[in-house]
Amino acid sequence: MDNPPFFHGHQINTVEGAVAFYATNRLLRNGDFLPEIVPLNGAQVVNVARFMRMMGAGFNAESANTLLDKANQLNRRRDRVTNARLALAEIENVIELLDPVDLHISDAVPLLEFARVNLTFARITGSRFFIPRARGLIHNAQQAMLIWNI
Repeated sequence: MDNPPFFHGHQINTVEGAVAFYATNRLLRNGDFLPEIVPLNGAQVVNVARFMRMMGAGFNAESANTLLDKANQLNRRRDRVTNARLALAEIENVIELLDPVDLHISDAVPLLEFARVNLTFARITGSRFFIPRARGLIHNAQQAMLIWNI
């Protein structure tokens, strides 16, 4: 979901394009005609893609929380740094899923951007100060994402 381009040939760069792929007729390389798998109109394609983005964002945010919960329990600084780095990548993926299509840009995305700042410091220092702060911001962003404004 958060690692375009999609498909084996890397020919589709957006979630919306991937959904549209299944909703349109296609001519295969061998000349065969393949009808749409799921007939959707343009608005439906956009709505399904937005739903998929939200599902991916929720999964990534929860993965970041799991990593941060574990980081809080770790004694070695380098282990906390590793978890903070992985959690940062997850949060960057969440932002990349939401921001381009204006999903939760006024509520969750600003919280996630602030969490990204805290995670950047945690990734550098391994400080236990930044990890719970980032965890709280991510939690608040998840709560904001529960209010669907699509």
